[in-house]
Amino acid sequence: DDNVVYPEAERLRKEHADANRELRELEKRKTELEDLLEEDFGPQGKFFGLRGQCFDFKPGGEHSYELCPFDKAKQKGSDGYSSVDLGKWDGFGESGYKTMFFSKGTPCWNGPVRSLSVSLSCAADNEILSVDEPEVCKYQMVFATPAVCTEEDVAAAAKAAQPNDGSDVDVDDIEHDEL
Repeated sequence: DDNVVYPEAERLRKEHADANRELRELEKRKTELEDLLEEDFGPQGKFFGLRGQCFDFKPGGEHSYELCPFDKAKQKGSDGYSSVDLGKWDGFGESGYKTMFFSKGTPCWNGPVRSLSVSLSCAADNEILSVDEPEVCKYQMVFATPAVCTEEDVAAAAKAAQPNDGSDVDVDDIEHDEL
C-alpha cells in the first residue's frame, strides 16, 4: 500500500533534512569567516573595531551623512526616508592607511557615479568631522578615529594633557587601548 507511513523512515528523513540544513549553515559561516580573513583591516587589524559600525553626521540643512567603514556610505535627505549611495567600500588609499575609498555610488543626473574619499585623522573618539562636495558627485569626508593614532600621537596628547611642570612623559608609561 502506497499510503502506509513508516514512522522510522519519517524520523530518518527529518534527521537527514535537519543535518543538511545545519551543514549548509556551517558552510555559509565558513565562507563568511574566510572572506573576513582576507579583508584588509590595516596593520595588526587595528581598524577591525570599525567593522559593522555606522557613524552619522548631521551638519544641519537638507542632508545628513552615514559612514559604515568596510561597507557603504550614504547621503540622507532631511525627510528621514530618502537617501543616495555615495559608494560601496573600495579599500584604503595607496598612501598607507590614511584614506578610505567608497566607489560605485548612485549615478548623478547628467553626471558621474558618486564616490567618497574619507581622510582619517587621530582622535579619542570615532566621529565624522566634515563632509564636502568639491566636484560634482565626488565627496570628501574627514573621519576622526583612534585607529589611526600612532605612539607619537598618544605621547603628544599625554604631554598636552599634563600640567607643564617640566617633567617628560615616557610613551611606554602611558596606557592606551588599540580599539
